[in-house]
Amino acid sequence: MSDIDDRLAAFAAGLQPADVPASVRRRVRDLFLDALASALAGRATDERPALEAAALRLTGPGASTVIGGAGLSLAGATLVNGYQVTAATVCDVHRPTLCHVGPVVVPSALAMAEERDTDGATLVAALAVGFELTVRVARALDPAHSRARGWHSPGVAGPFGAAAAAGRLVGLPAAAMRDALGHAGGQAAGTFAALGSTGVKMHQARGALSGLIAALLAEAGFSGSSEPLTAPDGGLLNAYADGGRPDELTDELGESWRLEEISMRRWPAASALQAVIAGVLGLVAEHRASASDTERVRVALPPAGHAMHAERGWDDQLAALQSARWVTAVTLHDGRCWLEQFTAERLSDRTVGEFARRRVQVESDSSLPLGGAAVTIVGRDGRRHESRLTSAPGDPADPLTVRELERKLDDAAVGCGMAAAAPRIAALVAELDGVPSARLLTEALRGPNNRAGSL
Repeated sequence: MSDIDDRLAAFAAGLQPADVPASVRRRVRDLFLDALASALAGRATDERPALEAAALRLTGPGASTVIGGAGLSLAGATLVNGYQVTAATVCDVHRPTLCHVGPVVVPSALAMAEERDTDGATLVAALAVGFELTVRVARALDPAHSRARGWHSPGVAGPFGAAAAAGRLVGLPAAAMRDALGHAGGQAAGTFAALGSTGVKMHQARGALSGLIAALLAEAGFSGSSEPLTAPDGGLLNAYADGGRPDELTDELGESWRLEEISMRRWPAASALQAVIAGVLGLVAEHRASASDTERVRVALPPAGHAMHAERGWDDQLAALQSARWVTAVTLHDGRCWLEQFTAERLSDRTVGEFARRRVQVESDSSLPLGGAAVTIVGRDGRRHESRLTSAPGDPADPLTVRELERKLDDAAVGCGMAAAAPRIAALVAELDGVPSARLLTEALRGPNNRAGSL
């Protein structure tokens, strides 16, 4: 019998704030701020109202905070927040595993921290546990193998991180934490069949809720699998990845932090297109490139990115956020890439649409690493300007600064009527280790008409 599951549960249950190195705590706070900004951006997406209405119908109203909105039940708020973080295609991604981490971990942690009135330092430790376990489980699933079988890692690995974060906040001992991980494994699901639909984003939202359910079941005394990850018959790694890579789960656990591999996105678009946007904006700034003076644009993506985004259309917002042609064309036309570049009105612009169809060429380039891109703009005068990036802004090699994250938060807050709250949110996250109550933050995160004293 493997002791890997026990070691992972003991780590999740026992991690104390003092056990997390200062550099890792900073990274956790950055990832947390990024998720909150992404959630506010998600409120402006087309399908968010329908999801929120469904959550209200399923779980009823309540006092748990929906970021930027009205309160819902514990389960409803977790589900909606999970969706909002990922809805605008601007949340984090662990590139090696194609796993979005914040959308599954942050909602369950935020809900429990608010309910239990947790201090900020404990919340940081719980987030660290959740981020770390999500990445480690995703890596252990042997990404090339599990992806080839169609599994979408946030829905499969995410419930483990969400359960660990919530379980840490409710104070589960190691044995109960192992039960929580067992319940997470029983809910692990999500395949790439949903790609191109809103269903693919529900994997993250449902993963967040699954983790919350798992932690609360374990707290109530429900037993779970003793080997949810490594059991020969039905353990996650054997069932989903023909054994996977179990050493990834505990190798240098607590010493080398895999959460530091997580990338953050500056712009609302597919993670594979972040370097494209950076390239276009860089050429606009450096060479004053403009759509009116451009004969054609050549975009090169690594093979995986090309397969997912080269031929994607832009009939609706969700598709446009994934379309290499539209993202390139509209960024060059507008000199900017945010949600206003993906509204129904903007998507119907014939000038930009014709440019995307006729003047943007997307090619595959196997020499580019994951996350990289090359953009070549050929002017009507024949001059060529090229940008070649081996990583995107926000990747570990070029992390977003706190100021860039704050700008992202500001951009997102303006779009949902939360501009006045953005400085308070940023300040609380920056000082989270010393904040006495998570409710100070959740109060700031509520929609403008849903704060204490505003009704």
